[in-house]
Amino acid sequence: LPRDGVSAGTGTRHPGSVLRFDRWAATYDLSHLQTVLYGRVHDAVLRYARRRVPDPGAILDVGCGTGRLSARLVSAYGRAHVVGLDASEAMIRKAATAPVLRRTGFAVSAAEQLPFADAVFDLVVATLSVSHWSDRATGLAQISRVMAPDALLVVADVCPARSFQPVTGWARPGRCRLPDE
Repeated sequence: LPRDGVSAGTGTRHPGSVLRFDRWAATYDLSHLQTVLYGRVHDAVLRYARRRVPDPGAILDVGCGTGRLSARLVSAYGRAHVVGLDASEAMIRKAATAPVLRRTGFAVSAAEQLPFADAVFDLVVATLSVSHWSDRATGLAQISRVMAPDALLVVADVCPARSFQPVTGWARPGRCRLPDE
């Protein structure tokens, strides 16, 4: 696991998405989406994870952005080591400049090629990032590889009713289909 600070990663990068997030990094934490969307999603993910994984040793935050959820995970789990991972170097640089929390590290890499050993994370979270991955199946396979036996994956993402078409209705509650499913 990366120790406190930033480690370089490897992996495929979806250039358009990464460049957009690199440009957004400086003002990302000032966005109204932090309160309207991201904060609420983080609250729900934390509640769900705390009920199911009371004492993880290692947590991976895939698509961590500027590290807001990573910081909350450190606070919520007193003994866990948290690793925040994002394909955007600018987001990770911003995360690493925040007040350094013990037991936190950051890595630059895409979800499709995680730079970690097999079976090391007891909890993996991916909030509002899966839709930005260039290859979801490979990303999920990589997450599965780095999850310890009996680990939990919590994914929260936006699920439009129809991809790339005007929205004329809403997805059924409890069921979200990936565009390539």
